[in-house]
Amino acid sequence: MLGELGIKKRDIAAYTMMPGIWPRIKKLVDSGFYTLALSIALVFNTARILPDNHPYLRAGQKGQFGIRHVIAEASNHLIISRQNIDQVLVFFSILAGLVLLAIQFFLAIFSAFTSPAIAAMPTTYAGFFKTQNPNDDI
Repeated sequence: MLGELGIKKRDIAAYTMMPGIWPRIKKLVDSGFYTLALSIALVFNTARILPDNHPYLRAGQKGQFGIRHVIAEASNHLIISRQNIDQVLVFFSILAGLVLLAIQFFLAIFSAFTSPAIAAMPTTYAGFFKTQNPNDDI
C-alpha cells in the first residue's frame, strides 16, 4: 500500500527518527509568518493605519505577504503628527514587540549552545551554609 503512494519504509523511518528540523525551520522562515503578519495587519487596521479595504486584510491573501510587507505598508500609511499620536504609538509598539521577539528567539538559541558556569558552587543544600574560613570570615 505504501509502495503505491511512493513511500518507502526508509522514508518512514527517516521521518520518525530524524524529523528534518532544518527543512521545517526553513519552511517556517520562508512562509513569512503569515499568521502573525495577518494579526499585525488586523491590529494596524483597528488603529486605522491600514484602510478597511486593504488586500492584506483579506483571508484569501493569507500566505501572499509577510511581516515585512505589513510593516512597510503601515509605515507608508502612517502620518506622524500630534493628531495621530495613537497610531504612532501602536506602530512603534508593534515594532518594539517584534524586535524583542527576535532578541528573545536568538537568546534562546544562544542559551541552548552555552553551558552555565559552575564555579565553586556547593554541591549540597547544607554546603551553602558552611563557612570555609570561620576564623577569618566576617
